[in-house]
Amino acid sequence: MLSQFLRFVIQIIGNLVFTHFLLPEDFGHIAVAQTVIGLLNIFKDMGLMQPIIQFGRISKIQKSSIFWLNIVVTTILSILLVLIAPIIATFFQQGELFKIICLLIIPFCLNSLGMVHEAFLRRYLRIALVARIQLFSIVVSYSMALISLYFFKNYYIIILQQIVFAAINLLFIFIYYRWVPAFVFELKRISSFYKFGIDVLGSNILNFSSRNIDNILIGKAFGISILGQYNRAYSLLTLPLNQINNPIGNALLPTLSRVKDIGESYRKVYFGTVTSIVFILYPAFVLGFYFAQDLFDFFFGDKWDLSVVYFKILIINSFMQIITNTFGWLFVSQGRSKDIFHWTLIGSSINIVAFVSGMNWGITGMIWLYTILGYALKAPIITWMLCKAGPIQLKDFKQLFVLAIASIITTISLLFLLEKLSLNFLMKAGAIYLIVLIITLPLLPHYISNKLKNKLYPFI
Repeated sequence: MLSQFLRFVIQIIGNLVFTHFLLPEDFGHIAVAQTVIGLLNIFKDMGLMQPIIQFGRISKIQKSSIFWLNIVVTTILSILLVLIAPIIATFFQQGELFKIICLLIIPFCLNSLGMVHEAFLRRYLRIALVARIQLFSIVVSYSMALISLYFFKNYYIIILQQIVFAAINLLFIFIYYRWVPAFVFELKRISSFYKFGIDVLGSNILNFSSRNIDNILIGKAFGISILGQYNRAYSLLTLPLNQINNPIGNALLPTLSRVKDIGESYRKVYFGTVTSIVFILYPAFVLGFYFAQDLFDFFFGDKWDLSVVYFKILIINSFMQIITNTFGWLFVSQGRSKDIFHWTLIGSSINIVAFVSGMNWGITGMIWLYTILGYALKAPIITWMLCKAGPIQLKDFKQLFVLAIASIITTISLLFLLEKLSLNFLMKAGAIYLIVLIITLPLLPHYISNKLKNKLYPFI
């Protein structure tokens, strides 16, 4: 957890510095390029990495076959990227996109080479080691990028950071997992992996497409600069979500998979984790909404005024996503790949309708409709799908909802009570955040021991 916290802090600092020095156009270019790279990135592992973590015994032949399949797919996708880069640049009328996409192929390939090795490290629960490797890679890559700001201030800084991170991460993954694949490939041996992975792959494609169609629509209809404004708001909001949910999910998935048939243990592991996430994030997001203008003015200057508007609407949507994003852990750990695919198909369709229909009212209309349909349709549907099978039932969410509502109400109440307090907004936000944690700490599940609570009190 310490490694993850330090990684989060470094990424926050790095993004703050990048946003301060670079222009909205720079982030707009990167957003388009990463949307293309990100989509092909999903195809790269063919949905086979999750089965590596979840399945029982894996033979040497299966292991090597998965590795070589990954290499072949990555090679094909890299060639495809080079071929479609000019088309994408022409579509957006931005010649810079061609070289940006070509440069981002480098970290794309480096990440692919170590994907299977890293999956097996996670399978063997060497999560702490992976976290330390990523932390070191983050430190070095952001340090080099920040030093490079002295020489140039454009999107090359972001590309450099990604290349250095991928190279160092790959080096240490290979050092700590010294496995050399045999020169053998048997597709039949990995058919069971493929059958599970194809549903995961389909879900990932649909989910990514629906989550990133906004970048394509905004970049084409409103321009690269406006896309940069939107991208900064979206990225700065999702950074804390991803830095908490993704590593926790990676660490938790093997455990959930092993106790999926022990209902009480399964519920304790899941709800103990999710209530802790809500406990930490909900008051922070309420404060982020209230102090959004102050935050952007203080850290980034007045060139990001549009981002403030988008940021505040996206925060409203995030209160739902903080919880529903964790449902994927449950579907995967229970082996419900069909349900994952069906839900993603439904959720993606709703997202696409929201973004396309919302364009009539501009970018704010797109975000508002996305948020409204999220609460009105997506949240109820995915909750019903989750609870119709498996050990998690709707009644199990009661304590989680109580904590969520209490966190929001307590934070808003303190904001009004301390509104006249003559403190810098950062000091005021920090003080309110700590008070909310103290007040809501007793609402954490009883099976999070009093010993843990006693350990937390000195820090808050």
